[in-house]
Amino acid sequence: MPAGTGVAAVAAEGEKEPAVFETESHLVVSATRLIAAFTRDPANDLYTNHIKMFPNSTEDRTPEAVFQGITKIEHFLYIAHDDIFNHPEITSLTLSRQGNLNVALESWDEKTGKWVNERAEG
Repeated sequence: MPAGTGVAAVAAEGEKEPAVFETESHLVVSATRLIAAFTRDPANDLYTNHIKMFPNSTEDRTPEAVFQGITKIEHFLYIAHDDIFNHPEITSLTLSRQGNLNVALESWDEKTGKWVNERAEG
């Protein structure tokens, strides 16, 4: 759109006339469709998926705070190294941590071709 093009927006609820303005400089406009919107609250380790706010959402639409996280962020640490973890002389792995930590161990069973859940201590 060239500079100086007149543009109007649909009148918002309660307004009698649409907002009309003119572009000050060249403006590139493209048709897009928003497919996701999230809020991340790093100070509280929370996030929110705002899919309920989308017009075509099949979820129950309820009012929600846009800049507030409500779901705890899960953290995962994956450690893999075939040469090290399959070495016959390595029989254990020790990890140190601070605070609460839920640990789940999984290993690949070559014989069955499946992931195996193992008990984690600590």
